[in-house]
Amino acid sequence: MMPDSRSMNLSNAVSVVVYEAWRQLGYPGAVLRS
Repeated sequence: MMPDSRSMNLSNAVSVVVYEAWRQLGYPGAVLRS
């Protein structure tokens, strides 16, 4: 395993959690405008 993979996994996990919370709270800026 590469030494940086833990850091990469952690950043991916954090980004998924933040995105999910953002989506579930219905943040108005998250909606794409066309």
